[in-house]
Amino acid sequence: MTSTGGRLVACLTWKVHCPAPVMSDVRPNNMNHAKPKLSCHPARLVRHDGGTSSFGGEAAHEGTQPADWKQPLHLVATLDAASEFFPLEVYPHATLPLYYPFASSSPLLQYRVKSDDEIEIIHVSCFQLDTRPMIETTLLPPFQADLVAFSYVEARAIALSSAFPSYELLPEDKRYIEDSEAYTSVMTGVNLRTFQGDISHTCRNRHCQSFDRTTTLNIFCIVPCSRELAPDPHWGNYPKFVDLIFGLCPFCGTLVSLNVST
Repeated sequence: MTSTGGRLVACLTWKVHCPAPVMSDVRPNNMNHAKPKLSCHPARLVRHDGGTSSFGGEAAHEGTQPADWKQPLHLVATLDAASEFFPLEVYPHATLPLYYPFASSSPLLQYRVKSDDEIEIIHVSCFQLDTRPMIETTLLPPFQADLVAFSYVEARAIALSSAFPSYELLPEDKRYIEDSEAYTSVMTGVNLRTFQGDISHTCRNRHCQSFDRTTTLNIFCIVPCSRELAPDPHWGNYPKFVDLIFGLCPFCGTLVSLNVST
């Protein structure tokens, strides 16, 4: 654990020996061709019966069972691509499923959406090797929701907390942040920043022009391990100060999920 800009930072990863990672042979004409919008109002998922997006639930696509894993990937959220606050463009499907490798000791997933019924894993880290499972539940408790734009106060809180360490904020700004629901909700937007700043990305798509080179991930969704979203047992060993990060390779549109600590 280290201190960065006044915040304690601890990555929820372990160095372990594991088999060679799963890597697929994704052809150029089969890439995601997804990219972030140039601008999009930051939004969050708000519970709403009959909503067109959702949180949690069973893995709903073919291709979610990594080879040699004892359980499938976890579906964290499903975003409605028709929403005005959907953060991607040139996206060819009706919904965007956000999958995460909870059962890995060093979680990293890269995948593409082939259809509304199937994903393809491009790269996934190894299955947990610890005697204590990282997570025992097979799903996050589902609820329907809609993407709703953040209010001015909430957007201000996000901007302030991204730009300044807490000790530099004025008392009224700290109050905005404490009152905001931003950090207990599924957040979407364009080029979102984490508490650790930009996130480095090494693409494992062999046909990406940036294959095996380090770039910066285009982050479009942040999901806190919030007990307001799901109760404790469903997060396994993940403490509440961990955020799940979803982004795109800036060159080929491969979807990426990993985590950072706040």
